[in-house]
Amino acid sequence: DYKTAIDWYKLAANQENIKAQYNLGVMYFQAKGTKMNLEKSIFYHRKACKNGLLQSCKSLKNLIFLENIQKNKSELEEKPLFEPISIE
Repeated sequence: DYKTAIDWYKLAANQENIKAQYNLGVMYFQAKGTKMNLEKSIFYHRKACKNGLLQSCKSLKNLIFLENIQKNKSELEEKPLFEPISIE
């Protein structure tokens, strides 16, 4: 099951196993055995990328792009698009 896989992958990822790091990144993004967690997905893909796994580097680029979209969307929702003006 996915929850057990996550536990094993974490052990392997902590020992710098790049395939485990990649798989954790995918599982956190796809919500396999856990809630979707973009931050953790980026964390594990970044580790695998730094350790030389090209596929994680590609995934990392897309995840960071997605994270930036989410941040910008949150900022837009907090700010009005137009400031009211008074017409006299």
